[in-house]
Amino acid sequence: MLTKKQAMKRFSAMFAILIAIHFTFAMQNPAYDFNACIKPYAYKEVKKSFIDYIMQHEGYSDTVYLCPSNYKTIGYGHRVLKGEVFSRLTKKQAKELLEKDFSKALRYARLDNLPKEYELPVAHFIYCLGVGNYQKSTFRSYLRSGNVRQACVELRKWVYVNGRKNQNLIKQRNFEAKALKQAYPYTKK
Repeated sequence: MLTKKQAMKRFSAMFAILIAIHFTFAMQNPAYDFNACIKPYAYKEVKKSFIDYIMQHEGYSDTVYLCPSNYKTIGYGHRVLKGEVFSRLTKKQAKELLEKDFSKALRYARLDNLPKEYELPVAHFIYCLGVGNYQKSTFRSYLRSGNVRQACVELRKWVYVNGRKNQNLIKQRNFEAKALKQAYPYTKK
């Protein structure tokens, strides 16, 4: 007989796998209705799936390294800020740092008062490319005007590192565009 805590842990693990399957299938099948699958799930679980996606595409490093844009990075893509010093980072510490960074990106995403359905894909963009790039982007301008179709076109322009297309950034922008398109219907603007 399982304790309540064990049952909840098992249920959470199964639920996370289910959401990961939905995201994987959605990325491979253009006709997949992402929105119909997300609505019944709690926002917290969908946010967790975005964090899991970041962990998967960023990879983990317990030591500081230079990312393709020449920024010092550690953990699951945490950009080392001035004054931060890291020698080694456990996976648990790296995940906590990622959750903190993603929550910060989510707060920035909410400042634009966009529909709630936009928040997580926008936060993912901010986490990956920074709030400054988001604020000056035409992607943001089109989102704020309600033109999701054109916002997704602009989003896919953010795939360059030092003037060269980066395959990892292409995958990330496609992920964000898919989530945006399916999370909220296109507008005619």
